Amino acid sequence: MDVTLREITFGYNARQKIFENLSAHFESKKTHVVLGKSGSGKSTLLKLIAGELLPEQGAIESNGEVWKQLEESPIPGFRHVAFLNQEFDLLPYSTVKENIRRRLHGYGPQEEEDIIRDVALKLDISEILERRAVDISGGQKQRVAFAAALAKRPQVLLMDEPLSNQDFKNAENIKDIIQWLRGYKTLIISTHEGSEALQLADSISVLYNGKIVQIGSPREVYESPANEYVAGLLGHYNLVPVQWLTKNFGYRIDAQDSENVVLRPHKLILSRTHGIPCRVMRAEYLGMYYMVLIEADGYLLYVYYPHNHFAPKERWKVALQNH
Repeated sequence: MDVTLREITFGYNARQKIFENLSAHFESKKTHVVLGKSGSGKSTLLKLIAGELLPEQGAIESNGEVWKQLEESPIPGFRHVAFLNQEFDLLPYSTVKENIRRRLHGYGPQEEEDIIRDVALKLDISEILERRAVDISGGQKQRVAFAAALAKRPQVLLMDEPLSNQDFKNAENIKDIIQWLRGYKTLIISTHEGSEALQLADSISVLYNGKIVQIGSPREVYESPANEYVAGLLGHYNLVPVQWLTKNFGYRIDAQDSENVVLRPHKLILSRTHGIPCRVMRAEYLGMYYMVLIEADGYLLYVYYPHNHFAPKERWKVALQNH
């Protein structure tokens, strides 16, 4: 199921609008990541798509059909949408089975049992169905929350910062579940971490001050960010004038000389033998490589390098990759 936002306007009070005439489209059975800094409106956007909040103007629709709120459910929302928030929304003193069952509406008792058994088997939580949520581990709570969301049999699954505040093991477990769901559901995931967006997304929508400022594949958004804000969300970058690149590397691009170009660190190469002179300012160990800060012709630049062979203020050379 695709999701279309048609000129959505929403604010928590009359003075400040979070969104004004916001339109967006999320393709069916793709994994979409909404990327933006804290306060950019990511959670509000997901709550609007989930039906937990209602727009003042505009509509949410699929294939031209406007979505309508569920009337039979005590929990506000849309029939084909499930929302997984950051707290997982589990009742601590209810059993795992009860937490899943509360998401089901309009089914008979036996059908409810069949659905619970099915999602419990898929999420590997069958053995803890009778335990209280307060008594299970963090990783198990994640799986229960996913099971409760999937029990609704949604066509669209929304996840608000699912990897936030998770340790490495739990984050990897969540990524495994997301990977398992890819291609079967329309997934819309919010995050403020650029690395998560690059790992998870088929398409990234960058949100800034209530507006979507860029949409594209992870490679497109990383390699060709629309502006400096987008560039900064996705990791280290260098912002240099076209004129500087032309002078030092013979770089040619269809742009005015006064314009700046975002240059990712991997586009530069440190060398002893070729390139323009530079000085190493510092090197930071980041696991598989070092992030090296250099000064070249008046500009501070980030460059990746596999080893730390640098003395302070040591002179090297820097060149543009494949140029």
